[in-house]
Amino acid sequence: FHVSDVEAKMMDPHQRLTLEVSFETLFKSHRQDRNDLRTGVYIGIQTSEFSVFQKNNSSYTATGSSLAIAANRVSYSLGLKGPSMSIDTACSSSIVALDTACKAINVSDCEQALVAGVSVILTENSYIATSAANMLSSNGRGATFSSEADGYARGEGCGVILLTSLSNIQKDDFVFGMVQSTAINQDGKSANLTSPNGPSQEAVIKSAIERAGIDVSDIDYIEAHGTGTPLGDPQEIQAIHNVFSAVSYTHLRAHETDSY
Repeated sequence: FHVSDVEAKMMDPHQRLTLEVSFETLFKSHRQDRNDLRTGVYIGIQTSEFSVFQKNNSSYTATGSSLAIAANRVSYSLGLKGPSMSIDTACSSSIVALDTACKAINVSDCEQALVAGVSVILTENSYIATSAANMLSSNGRGATFSSEADGYARGEGCGVILLTSLSNIQKDDFVFGMVQSTAINQDGKSANLTSPNGPSQEAVIKSAIERAGIDVSDIDYIEAHGTGTPLGDPQEIQAIHNVFSAVSYTHLRAHETDSY
């Protein structure tokens, strides 16, 4: 990527991962040379701890530790001229990035978009803070929608997908799926700042269904937030139940997934 050794050492691992996986995604899509398409970059990313390791200031200190530059570096390095932004909405960051990218394509801000989610844990500081708030599982494994749920388990990694409109799909493209609609909202006033709000969760599900122009009976798979907490899980499962309770889903089966 024509990054010097000096600059590379000052780059947050979030930036390195996102740049590498974004290039790999474009390369595998055979669109890395399609500079005629306005390509947006939307990255879901949370607070970084990289500045802890920067002992000496240099011309690369600010860019190397900035969350905004995670998206901008991808656009710069790959020559992409669409909108470029990093989005931090905590654990919903990557899905909000997806929502933003879909809307940008729909209004022709860009013709295709790289959407990413990236997380790297660099120090123990965030573990101490989330443990103090009783957010983490005591044994490091989530137990979502279980009576044994006592917190979530944190993870690391990077995932990137390429979005485009149906009109831009080429005959040799491999299409993994189609996004019928997206919707986001905020809990608004709840018990406290980090507490969920059941009616707000119901509202955003209903909004997505209405925008897609489908009926609740058309849905046969639901991927939940599933924090694995005694506070969040009951609110979410009740919201899902309230939206879908009129439909019989006897063919569905719940799958329990271990989190590490």
